[in-house]
This record gives sequence, structure tokens and C-alpha cells, in this order.
Amino acid sequence: MRIKVLKNVLEKNDNQAQINRDLFKKNRVLAVNIMGSPGCGKTTLIEALINVLIPSYRIGVIEGDYAGTVDAERLSRYHIPVVQLDTSSCHLNAHFVGSALDHLPLRDLDFVFIENVGNLICPAEFDIGDLLKLVLYSIPEGDDKPLKYPLMFSQADAVVLTKSDLKPHFDFDVKKVRESIARLNREFEIFEFSKKSHSSIKPIANFLESRFRATVLKSYGDL
Repeated sequence: MRIKVLKNVLEKNDNQAQINRDLFKKNRVLAVNIMGSPGCGKTTLIEALINVLIPSYRIGVIEGDYAGTVDAERLSRYHIPVVQLDTSSCHLNAHFVGSALDHLPLRDLDFVFIENVGNLICPAEFDIGDLLKLVLYSIPEGDDKPLKYPLMFSQADAVVLTKSDLKPHFDFDVKKVRESIARLNREFEIFEFSKKSHSSIKPIANFLESRFRATVLKSYGDL
């Protein structure tokens, strides 16, 4: 009976995820699921992307947290639509995201950044209807995380190594990380980012722009 209940829950989640995905496609919005451990720099990356992508693109954010509004308050100072979700759990699910979409002006947006709850396990198990997955992975975490959390890295469209300015202070092998992920995922991009290097955000922004043009404008432009 417990297995039957779990299956039912996942089926409902997947159905809602498809509804979310269809809404993003219909409104020509690239929904980016940003995942990673607590403290890896998810909000910092979103801030850097906002600074680079605005005013060329219109951005909204769904902020998922176990509790509190600290990150949402940080992002609201950019005068963009921000919806806070207090999950009281280790991940966002499709129904959480669906409820947030009722409060976002999707027709007036190009990107929706969805900051998932800090965790390398649960967020990978639940489809939320996103169109792109960014996995953030900070240098201080060590270079063994793709081996410990394979599902997360197998789903990533791109992996961002954050706090890259700390590489000289840690025994972190970027080549080893790239090879570990490649064994799980043959189609991924990898970037390095540090908030201390303004130029490091540009390749990530360029990647998102290219995906927006290819995925949203070309594939879904006529929906």
C-alpha cells in the first residue's frame, strides 16, 4: 500500500509538472530550475544574471526555501516579480511551482529563475515543469559530489562551479569533476563562477540567451 500511495503522489506531481511546462511554453518563457547545496551561491548567481540580462530580458523569480524570506528580500530590490514559497520540506514540487505561477505575469517575462531548496538529493527526484536545469556546485564542497549524488548531475543541462576564486585553497580537481559528470551525462555544459570576477557570469548568461533563442523563440514561438 505504501508503494501505491507513493506512485499516486508522483503521478499527480508529473501531471502538474506538464501543466506548468505547457504554461511556460505557451507564454514563451524559459523556466530555469537552479539547484544545489545550501550556501553554494544560488541567490548570488541569480543576482549576477539579473545584472547582466536586464534590460534586454524580462525576469521573474520563484524563491523556494524551507522557511524564511531572506533570499526573496534580496532579489526584490531589483524591482522584478518575486514569489516566495515556504516549503517546510527539502524540495519544491510541481504543485508549489504551479501555485506560484498564478502570481507571476508570465506574458510579460522571458526568464523565470526557480531557486530550489538547498539540497542535492530531493530536488532531482521531482519534476517541476522547468525547461532547463542548472546545478550549482561550490569548490569547498569537494570534487566527489557527482559520485555521491549521480541523479542530480545526470539531469543537469549545465553545471556551474561556484566560488571558483577559492580553487587555490582547496584540493579540487576540475578535470576529475568533468569526467565524473560525463560518465552520467553526455550533454552538459560546465562553467566556473565567482562573484569576485564580473566576467565569469558572462559565459553563463550567453548560454542562457542561446537556449532562450533556440528553445523558446524557435521551438515554441508559434504556440
